[in-house]
Amino acid sequence: DKFNIISCLQKNLHTIFSLNDDTDPLLMKCFKVLIYDDAAFEVLSPLLKVYSLREQNICLNINIKAKKEKMPNIMAIYLVEPTKANFSLIESDMNQRIFDNYYFVFTQTCFDEEQKELYSILYNSNMVDRVYNIESYPMGLMTYHSRIFSLNLQSPYHLLNSSNVQEKQINEYFSSIGRGVFNLLFTLNCIPVVKYRTGWFAENIISEIQRIYDYTFEKYPEIKGRINNKNETLLVLLDRETDLPIMMHHPASLGGMMQDLFGVSPVKSSVNPKDNEYPPLELDPVEDQIWNDYCSSSYIEVVEQIIKDEFKKISDETKFLDDDQMGDFSNKSESDLSKLSEKMSSTLDNLKDIQIKKKLLKNYAKYHSQLYAEVNKRNLGQFYMLEEELLIKRTHNEEMKKEFFQILREEKFKIDKENEDFKMDVLRTALIYYLINPDLKPEEFKQIEDYLTNLKIDISALSFLKSKKDFSKSMSLPNSGAQSGSVLKKGFSYLYNRIGGLMRENQPSIVSDIINNLGSGKEVSNFVEYNFLMKQKVPNKTTSYSKIIVFVCGGGSLVEFESIDSYISKKGKQVIYGSDKIYSPSEFVKEIASLK
Repeated sequence: DKFNIISCLQKNLHTIFSLNDDTDPLLMKCFKVLIYDDAAFEVLSPLLKVYSLREQNICLNINIKAKKEKMPNIMAIYLVEPTKANFSLIESDMNQRIFDNYYFVFTQTCFDEEQKELYSILYNSNMVDRVYNIESYPMGLMTYHSRIFSLNLQSPYHLLNSSNVQEKQINEYFSSIGRGVFNLLFTLNCIPVVKYRTGWFAENIISEIQRIYDYTFEKYPEIKGRINNKNETLLVLLDRETDLPIMMHHPASLGGMMQDLFGVSPVKSSVNPKDNEYPPLELDPVEDQIWNDYCSSSYIEVVEQIIKDEFKKISDETKFLDDDQMGDFSNKSESDLSKLSEKMSSTLDNLKDIQIKKKLLKNYAKYHSQLYAEVNKRNLGQFYMLEEELLIKRTHNEEMKKEFFQILREEKFKIDKENEDFKMDVLRTALIYYLINPDLKPEEFKQIEDYLTNLKIDISALSFLKSKKDFSKSMSLPNSGAQSGSVLKKGFSYLYNRIGGLMRENQPSIVSDIINNLGSGKEVSNFVEYNFLMKQKVPNKTTSYSKIIVFVCGGGSLVEFESIDSYISKKGKQVIYGSDKIYSPSEFVKEIASLK
């Protein structure tokens, strides 16, 4: 699948580890050592297994910062970012003659300045003739799923909304996003058409991506020759303010509920299960077919089907081992024995996969029992149903208002004042209710504030959002002194307008509607189109796209992916979803609160 992050990354890694499929007998047989930095570890951790490395003659994999012994007759593959810190460690290894041969693969685009620094190290160490090759394979992505990725930046929503942020930090952010999105496009081997809403910093990001494309094609024209430049893919750049309430939503999907209740991690967790019975679910997007197949599916609806389907697969793969099928070998023809041998060989090859599936089922069963207990104890269905209705309608009526305040008056919440999970559940619903009501009366806001305070709930997040809304209102008033094209004014437009008159169908995500309309060639107000090959904005075309990449600046979530995937897949379109950071709903609320 060419629109699958995992398979594309694996293909690139295979090319690297096989030394670009070099047919030199000596190179094919040589033993290798993989040297990685912390950034590469985030990429490799969910993708590679020890046995897959051994198949490539990689006998050892170590962090570039680790102490190393001399290893003669070894090819060292350095999979690292082109940073000064890494160059210093490379220089130390080469001066000590740790390895006999070196292959440098950089996980970010290596520009002229960095290349000069590396070449200087090679010449000074007198090891130029020991370097097999120097290449860039931009792949700095943290993969949660074959269609979900993160750049794993620290606190991006806080950065973009802090009053103390410096220009240097914002410029570094633009650069990080541009490099990260280019890494994805390089991995997928495509040059997309870009569409984005005017009035925020999307153009800064596009300029950075264009710069990297230009440099790459100038330095490595062979890459331009093999990349798909038919503009068959649509890239939609969005800011988090497009739809803030969805980030607090209680999820219904396997992926969303696992992240919300336990946490999920594509990198091996440091939490000791002995200290915490339910540590974050360690994702394995390569071998965990349950996660891959059901991530965005309603967990309550499919959980029994998951177990039934997976056990059936295991049964089918070992069915021929039954005595009735094996029969008496003496009564079988040579042809029958040959076919049986092939079946046995195939199944023995799959025994490892069967054990993996059994282990996965056992693990999910453990989480499943606790998940049901949490859903019932915290009455999460009540929160989900009200939030779903609020998000679909993007307004409220007296009935919804009554239901919302009924939740705040629940006796059990008063009893469980010290239960942090209950308090966060109530706060998340309150924030959604507030955000979708732009004209909330002061007395109603005070009522919400008093109820939350009485339940001993920290209202810092609510206070910040109120100050943000008040500021936006002041910016929109006549004679406010704000320019009509103000980034801040347009950035907060979600509070007062449905973008382009969207939300036409019964689903909770504004982003889903945007990408469905853009992907279907429909006009969406304030959205423009940019073409990387032409290096300029172009008139909006009515082209329909079946492959769409959506990238959200300021944070994304598995809850949002759940809404997008369940809606867009029905339209016959494939979506890859990414952000600068994948938050859980509680993490996002806490980050908003930190902005007080």
